[in-house]
Amino acid sequence: MQYRKRDSVEKLFLSSKSFLGAEPLRIHGLETLRGNLFVNMVSLAIRSAMLAEMKKTDLANRYSIEKILLELHKVRKVKLQNGKEIMTEITKKERDIIEKFSIKSEYVPTFLTS
Repeated sequence: MQYRKRDSVEKLFLSSKSFLGAEPLRIHGLETLRGNLFVNMVSLAIRSAMLAEMKKTDLANRYSIEKILLELHKVRKVKLQNGKEIMTEITKKERDIIEKFSIKSEYVPTFLTS
């Protein structure tokens, strides 16, 4: 049992290291280093949560994280001058991803038009 936990932690660390690039940091200040590490840790936590959700909903078999983010990047909610919000057209792929991740429509980014 302990070996399985250790193996999964090692695999997660290896994939995380690959995701972060594992390159030497060219940073001159300590505060910049702390900020960079903080952003990397937050992105790593989000990526790990996305991978877990993808495996749970079988999205991992069809899409990569990069492909999912590219698809979701196209989804927009537009706020009209009268205050009404409408969502742009959603493709079948986007709808499938949104449903599998259980994303509510109020969390879709709004872009103001004036």
